[in-house]
Amino acid sequence: MGAVCPALVTKGLEREIEENLIGKAINGMQEEGNPFKGILYLGGIVVEGKPVNIEYNARWGDPEGQAVLPGLGTDYFDLVMACVQGRLGEMPIRQDDKTRVCIVGSSRGYPRDYSQVKGKRIFGLEQAMKTDGVKVYGAGIKIEDGKFYANGGRLFSIVGVGNNVRDARQKALAAMAYIHIEGNNLHYRPDIGWRDAQRELGLAAKF
Repeated sequence: MGAVCPALVTKGLEREIEENLIGKAINGMQEEGNPFKGILYLGGIVVEGKPVNIEYNARWGDPEGQAVLPGLGTDYFDLVMACVQGRLGEMPIRQDDKTRVCIVGSSRGYPRDYSQVKGKRIFGLEQAMKTDGVKVYGAGIKIEDGKFYANGGRLFSIVGVGNNVRDARQKALAAMAYIHIEGNNLHYRPDIGWRDAQRELGLAAKF
Protein backbone atom coordinates (compact mmCIF):
# COMPACT_ATOMS: atom_id res chain seq x y z
CA MET A 1 0.00 0.00 0.00
CA GLY A 2 3.02 2.27 -0.32
CA ALA A 3 6.78 2.56 -0.65
CA VAL A 4 9.79 4.69 0.30
CA CYS A 5 12.87 5.25 -1.87
CA PRO A 6 15.59 5.10 -0.75
CA ALA A 7 14.47 2.90 2.14
CA LEU A 8 16.49 3.44 5.30
CA VAL A 9 15.48 0.08 6.78
CA THR A 10 18.09 -1.68 4.61
CA LYS A 11 20.88 0.87 5.14
CA GLY A 12 24.08 -1.03 5.93
CA LEU A 13 22.56 -4.32 4.78
CA GLU A 14 22.98 -3.79 1.04
CA ARG A 15 25.94 -6.16 0.59
CA GLU A 16 24.30 -8.95 2.60
CA ILE A 17 21.06 -8.60 0.59
CA GLU A 18 22.97 -8.59 -2.70
CA GLU A 19 25.14 -11.58 -1.89
CA ASN A 20 22.90 -13.82 0.22
CA LEU A 21 19.41 -13.14 -1.16
CA ILE A 22 19.59 -11.74 -4.69
CA GLY A 23 22.95 -13.21 -5.72
CA LYS A 24 22.13 -16.72 -4.54
CA ALA A 25 18.84 -16.72 -6.46
CA ILE A 26 20.43 -15.52 -9.71
CA ASN A 27 23.43 -17.85 -9.39
CA GLY A 28 21.15 -20.77 -8.57
CA MET A 29 19.05 -20.22 -11.69
CA GLN A 30 22.24 -19.95 -13.75
CA GLU A 31 23.52 -23.28 -12.38
CA GLU A 32 20.18 -24.94 -13.20
CA GLY A 33 20.47 -23.83 -16.82
CA ASN A 34 17.77 -21.15 -16.51
CA PRO A 35 19.66 -17.84 -16.52
CA PHE A 36 17.46 -14.94 -15.47
CA LYS A 37 17.26 -11.61 -17.29
CA GLY A 38 14.77 -9.03 -16.12
CA ILE A 39 13.34 -7.48 -12.98
CA LEU A 40 13.88 -9.54 -9.85
CA TYR A 41 11.92 -7.90 -7.08
CA LEU A 42 12.78 -9.10 -3.60
CA GLY A 43 10.14 -8.71 -0.90
CA GLY A 44 11.64 -9.12 2.54
CA ILE A 45 11.73 -8.12 6.17
CA VAL A 46 14.49 -7.28 8.64
CA VAL A 47 14.38 -9.55 11.70
CA GLU A 48 16.75 -8.77 14.56
CA GLY A 49 18.98 -6.83 12.20
CA LYS A 50 19.11 -9.57 9.57
CA PRO A 51 17.35 -9.40 6.16
CA VAL A 52 14.99 -12.32 5.53
CA ASN A 53 13.34 -13.09 2.19
CA ILE A 54 9.54 -13.41 1.95
CA GLU A 55 9.01 -13.56 -1.81
CA TYR A 56 10.50 -12.99 -5.25
CA ASN A 57 8.60 -11.39 -8.12
CA ALA A 58 9.74 -11.07 -11.74
CA ARG A 59 8.13 -7.64 -12.09
CA TRP A 60 7.90 -4.21 -10.52
CA GLY A 61 5.29 -3.61 -7.88
CA ASP A 62 3.27 -0.44 -8.54
CA PRO A 63 4.21 1.53 -5.41
CA GLU A 64 7.83 0.45 -5.68
CA GLY A 65 8.10 1.34 -9.37
CA GLN A 66 6.43 4.71 -8.80
CA ALA A 67 8.90 5.52 -6.01
CA VAL A 68 12.06 4.21 -7.67
CA LEU A 69 11.82 4.83 -11.42
CA PRO A 70 11.22 8.63 -11.41
CA GLY A 71 14.58 9.07 -9.70
CA LEU A 72 16.53 7.37 -12.49
CA GLY A 73 18.89 9.63 -14.40
CA THR A 74 19.77 6.82 -16.80
CA ASP A 75 17.33 6.21 -19.66
CA TYR A 76 15.16 3.26 -18.62
CA PHE A 77 14.91 1.95 -22.18
CA ASP A 78 18.71 1.80 -22.36
CA LEU A 79 18.78 -0.14 -19.08
CA VAL A 80 16.22 -2.64 -20.35
CA MET A 81 18.08 -3.18 -23.60
CA ALA A 82 21.39 -3.60 -21.75
CA CYS A 83 19.73 -6.21 -19.53
CA VAL A 84 18.31 -8.14 -22.50
CA GLN A 85 21.67 -8.03 -24.27
CA GLY A 86 23.71 -9.02 -21.20
CA ARG A 87 25.45 -5.64 -20.89
CA LEU A 88 23.85 -4.38 -17.68
CA GLY A 89 27.14 -4.47 -15.78
CA GLU A 90 28.57 -1.95 -18.25
CA MET A 91 25.78 0.59 -17.75
CA PRO A 92 26.26 3.60 -15.47
CA ILE A 93 23.09 3.75 -13.38
CA ARG A 94 22.46 7.30 -12.21
CA GLN A 95 19.88 8.36 -9.64
CA ASP A 96 18.91 11.75 -8.27
CA ASP A 97 19.36 12.67 -4.61
CA LYS A 98 15.64 12.98 -3.83
CA THR A 99 13.51 10.86 -1.53
CA ARG A 100 10.08 9.65 -2.67
CA VAL A 101 7.21 8.39 -0.55
CA CYS A 102 4.34 6.67 -2.38
CA ILE A 103 0.94 6.22 -0.73
CA VAL A 104 -1.78 4.20 -2.47
CA GLY A 105 -5.39 5.39 -2.34
CA SER A 106 -7.89 2.53 -2.54
CA SER A 107 -11.58 1.78 -2.26
CA ARG A 108 -12.82 1.01 1.24
CA GLY A 109 -13.02 -2.77 1.60
CA TYR A 110 -9.99 -3.49 -0.59
CA PRO A 111 -8.50 -6.11 -0.92
CA ARG A 112 -11.73 -7.89 -0.05
CA ASP A 113 -15.19 -6.69 -1.11
CA TYR A 114 -15.15 -3.13 -2.43
CA SER A 115 -18.08 -3.55 -4.84
CA GLN A 116 -20.16 -0.89 -3.06
CA VAL A 117 -17.53 1.75 -3.85
CA LYS A 118 -17.47 1.18 -7.61
CA GLY A 119 -18.99 4.14 -9.41
CA LYS A 120 -18.60 6.54 -6.46
CA ARG A 121 -17.17 9.92 -7.32
CA ILE A 122 -13.63 10.83 -6.28
CA PHE A 123 -13.16 14.44 -5.21
CA GLY A 124 -9.95 16.42 -4.78
CA LEU A 125 -7.64 14.70 -7.27
CA GLU A 126 -7.37 17.95 -9.22
CA GLN A 127 -6.06 19.79 -6.16
CA ALA A 128 -3.64 16.98 -5.36
CA MET A 129 -2.24 17.07 -8.90
CA LYS A 130 -1.55 20.80 -8.52
CA THR A 131 0.41 20.34 -5.29
CA ASP A 132 4.11 21.20 -5.54
CA GLY A 133 6.42 18.25 -5.07
CA VAL A 134 3.70 15.69 -5.75
CA LYS A 135 2.98 13.28 -8.60
CA VAL A 136 -0.34 11.45 -8.97
CA TYR A 137 -0.53 8.11 -10.80
CA GLY A 138 -3.93 6.77 -11.79
CA ALA A 139 -5.02 3.13 -11.59
CA GLY A 140 -8.62 1.95 -11.08
CA ILE A 141 -10.24 5.25 -12.05
CA LYS A 142 -12.94 5.97 -14.63
CA ILE A 143 -13.26 9.47 -16.09
CA GLU A 144 -16.60 10.73 -17.33
CA ASP A 145 -17.26 14.35 -18.34
CA GLY A 146 -14.01 15.37 -16.67
CA LYS A 147 -15.02 13.81 -13.33
CA PHE A 148 -13.23 10.94 -11.57
CA TYR A 149 -15.01 7.78 -10.39
CA ALA A 150 -13.85 4.69 -8.51
CA ASN A 151 -13.57 1.71 -10.84
CA GLY A 152 -11.42 -0.75 -8.94
CA GLY A 153 -9.60 -1.57 -5.72
CA ARG A 154 -6.37 0.36 -6.00
CA LEU A 155 -7.45 3.71 -7.41
CA PHE A 156 -4.37 5.95 -7.52
CA SER A 157 -0.97 6.62 -5.96
CA ILE A 158 0.30 9.86 -4.46
CA VAL A 159 4.08 10.27 -4.61
CA GLY A 160 5.68 13.01 -2.53
CA VAL A 161 9.16 14.13 -3.61
CA GLY A 162 11.45 15.75 -1.06
CA ASN A 163 14.95 16.16 0.28
CA ASN A 164 14.36 13.53 2.98
CA VAL A 165 11.73 11.04 4.14
CA ARG A 166 9.95 13.50 6.42
CA ASP A 167 9.70 16.12 3.67
CA ALA A 168 8.45 13.66 1.02
CA ARG A 169 6.01 12.00 3.42
CA GLN A 170 4.53 15.31 4.53
CA LYS A 171 3.91 16.32 0.91
CA ALA A 172 2.25 12.99 0.07
CA LEU A 173 -0.03 13.12 3.11
CA ALA A 174 -0.91 16.77 2.51
CA ALA A 175 -1.95 15.95 -1.07
CA MET A 176 -3.93 12.92 0.10
CA ALA A 177 -5.82 15.16 2.53
CA TYR A 178 -7.44 16.92 -0.45
CA ILE A 179 -9.04 13.69 -1.64
CA HIS A 180 -12.20 11.90 -0.58
CA ILE A 181 -14.70 9.50 -2.12
CA GLU A 182 -18.42 10.09 -1.65
CA GLY A 183 -19.76 8.10 1.28
CA ASN A 184 -16.40 8.19 3.11
CA ASN A 185 -15.06 5.37 0.94
CA LEU A 186 -11.37 6.30 0.57
CA HIS A 187 -8.88 4.00 2.27
CA TYR A 188 -5.12 4.49 2.60
CA ARG A 189 -2.38 3.84 5.12
CA PRO A 190 -1.22 7.03 6.86
CA ASP A 191 1.75 5.20 8.40
CA ILE A 192 3.72 4.66 5.18
CA GLY A 193 7.30 5.81 5.79
CA TRP A 194 6.85 6.74 9.45
CA ARG A 195 9.47 4.27 10.67
CA ASP A 196 12.03 5.68 8.22
CA ALA A 197 11.06 9.17 9.36
CA GLN A 198 11.95 8.08 12.90
CA ARG A 199 15.18 6.47 11.67
CA GLU A 200 16.05 9.74 10.01
CA LEU A 201 15.77 11.43 13.40
CA GLY A 202 17.98 8.77 15.00
CA LEU A 203 15.13 7.11 16.88
CA ALA A 204 15.35 3.69 15.24
CA ALA A 205 16.44 2.03 18.46
CA LYS A 206 12.90 2.38 19.76
CA PHE A 207 11.51 -0.07 17.19
